[in-house]
Amino acid sequence: MGVQRPDGGLAWLSINSEPLRRRGEQQPFTAVTSFNDITARIEAEDRLQALNDVLQGLNTVLEARVAERTADLAAARDAALQASAAKSEFLSRMSHELRTPLNAILGFTQLMQIRKPKDEAALAAGLNQIERAGWTLLSLIDEVLDLSRIEAGALAIKSEPVERNALAQERIEQAQPTAAAVGVTLSLTPNPPVLARADRLRLQQVIGTLISNAVSYNRQGGEVLICTTADPGAYEAVLAVRDTGVGFNETQLEALYQPFNRLGAERSGVPGTGIGLAICKRLIELMQGRIQLTTAAGEGSEFEVFLPLATVAPAPAPTDGHGPLVAPAPAATARHILYIEDNASNRALVTGLVSLRPGYTLEAAETGADGLRRAQERVPDLLLVDLSLPDTDGFTLCRQLRADARFARVPIVALTAHAMG
Repeated sequence: MGVQRPDGGLAWLSINSEPLRRRGEQQPFTAVTSFNDITARIEAEDRLQALNDVLQGLNTVLEARVAERTADLAAARDAALQASAAKSEFLSRMSHELRTPLNAILGFTQLMQIRKPKDEAALAAGLNQIERAGWTLLSLIDEVLDLSRIEAGALAIKSEPVERNALAQERIEQAQPTAAAVGVTLSLTPNPPVLARADRLRLQQVIGTLISNAVSYNRQGGEVLICTTADPGAYEAVLAVRDTGVGFNETQLEALYQPFNRLGAERSGVPGTGIGLAICKRLIELMQGRIQLTTAAGEGSEFEVFLPLATVAPAPAPTDGHGPLVAPAPAATARHILYIEDNASNRALVTGLVSLRPGYTLEAAETGADGLRRAQERVPDLLLVDLSLPDTDGFTLCRQLRADARFARVPIVALTAHAMG
């Protein structure tokens, strides 16, 4: 029992009472009662119970944390498995897309070697197939590298005022031959010029991809309409590409921006990789914009690109430099080019290109040391340098050349296949 001490504290007592009897009598004549102070024991038991309660609470918390951590690990495992499966699928698709044009290049090259066509038309047809496959392969590699740079956060985006009507008209003119071949009409709605804030080259890439898709997946006699508008209230410039093609169903929309997923179009006979829309979406987002799709299966689609408005006049549009390869006019005076490259195929290609220009001579070196020696023996009018050489790198070689006053004004151009160069 608990009793109050004189000092006001509480004490716990254990009370034991034992009766005393005389010999031969059943009735006790008195009792002996003892009082034991068990306060310390009771307090120890209370402390032990409190500690036990704390441990029970900790155990509950630990069990919850272990369960949570187990769930996190399971989710991470599932995510890793999904990522691994997605990576395997990505690599499988990419391998297929890379091999397709490469097979054409190798196949037509071997066919021409076997047949040795003497007819110019047959030779031209074979070379045309090889060239088309080569451009397809290069385009695919560029797209994969773009996607890799975007995912790695290594793609630099400019922000400048861009007039979209002009860009759209350029892409329409470039797509016109393809559209005419499949009976698709291209047109641009003549709206007043509106400036968007974007990266000019990347916006060209986006518009080109959207127009190309709208033409490729259209119907015979179909239409593609490009329209540029603005929403001043939302501070957005809008570019829309509308087509009368096959459209998308609900299942396709779920995987619309998945790289290398052609959404069933791989069975349509229309060439493509399924990576263009994925790049478009990421590029638009990097330009602080967004893309929106309105579609109905069998009725066509409309992709709308929303970009921030710009108020400053754009700089003159640069030319893209593309055009037919023609033999240029002879140089006014003889020019000497030194090409430092260890790859024999690259040396042969550049040698062939330079041979098309009368008045120019090309000297080739396979190593940085040999190139440096040749340059010092005869200072060239132009230096072409590979960035990856067997004995040095192009940057080190350029620094060595620039250290010599004779090369202070000699143009040095880097030629490299380095993906991130």
